[in-house]
Amino acid sequence: MIPRYEQVELRTARDHEGVVVFDGNVLVAVLARLSADHGDDAGRWSIEFLPGHEGERLPDPFADLPDAARWIEGGAGEA
Repeated sequence: MIPRYEQVELRTARDHEGVVVFDGNVLVAVLARLSADHGDDAGRWSIEFLPGHEGERLPDPFADLPDAARWIEGGAGEA
């Protein structure tokens, strides 16, 4: 997989900075940078949507975007 990361603005109540991850034209993941409303997790990156894994427990927030990318690119998010 050679992912493409695109910054987006999220329209959620608490988090506004996001990244969508594509493999070609296939959506792989949606990540959100957690706001100050999340306390100790503020600034960390959370996987908000992982197609094929709805209803499953997703990983805890990642320290930074490169950590999240390593997890995604390592195949951990494959259905």
